[in-house]
Amino acid sequence: MPSMAPSRQKSARRKAQPSVKWFHRQCHNSENTKSSTSLARVGIGAVFRARDTDLGREVALVALKVIKPNASGTDKQAAEFRRRFEIEAKATAALDHLNIVTLFDRGEVNGIPYMAMAFIEGETLEELLKRCGGKLSLDETVKILRPVARALDYAHSKNVIHRDIKPPNIMIRGHDGHVLVMDFGIAKAAHVDLTKSSMVFGSPKYMAPEQLRYEKPTKAIDQWSLAVVAYEMLSGQWPFQDSEEGPHYSILNYPPTAVTDSPAVNRALAQALSKAVDARHTSCTAFIDALALAASGPATAHPVPAAY
Repeated sequence: MPSMAPSRQKSARRKAQPSVKWFHRQCHNSENTKSSTSLARVGIGAVFRARDTDLGREVALVALKVIKPNASGTDKQAAEFRRRFEIEAKATAALDHLNIVTLFDRGEVNGIPYMAMAFIEGETLEELLKRCGGKLSLDETVKILRPVARALDYAHSKNVIHRDIKPPNIMIRGHDGHVLVMDFGIAKAAHVDLTKSSMVFGSPKYMAPEQLRYEKPTKAIDQWSLAVVAYEMLSGQWPFQDSEEGPHYSILNYPPTAVTDSPAVNRALAQALSKAVDARHTSCTAFIDALALAASGPATAHPVPAAY
């Protein structure tokens, strides 16, 4: 899988007012968010495809409609969702990396915050896995997750923790296979404390034990989630035994099951999925390096279709 990574221009982060006008017309004045310009609804908002007519470039607009207390949740929850949106904008703007989606602009129109981000033509890792039967080979797993690991380690060097790594938040560009990390909606910056909230953020099956215990988040959380993704890519399965009590119980109480016939692969995954934070690999890249080293040994392979 080629990894073409053109240098990013910081000057590209400029105002995109024509896109803002489109946003105001389509999102604020219209209730129909399933038009041809709608890409998806994501977590706390919706994603639309728009064009910056100043530069003729396409961007993805992530729009948050403020949740009304009498329609969904409480005032406190609505405020928390807005804060998450603002945290994502600030966190993404602070990061300048080849494998993190570029933020062009952010602002607010009639009380609705927006972000104008680079539009990526391609598919998410979740979509790729579905197309490929749910599994990938060890080599392809390493190729896809190595740039993700580098992006996460870079974010960690800037004191930003993603906290929601999962297949839908990993994008693979169609024309060259370039991998990008998206959605810093629940990112935790060193100067931002989200642990005081009564709401637990994250995707349950990808959450580390310390998240479930309401402990202070560290960069090791992202490594855990990345290891769950790697496990799923190799096996098509979740790492832990199912429990009637739900995924939280399984994560806190069960060890991961062996995923391949390669002891080295199983050890690398087991270390990244250690319930003891200090026992995990020193970085996300170190975890992927351990998987790459194991790739030379015997491991069950699941070829990727030629279209990929």
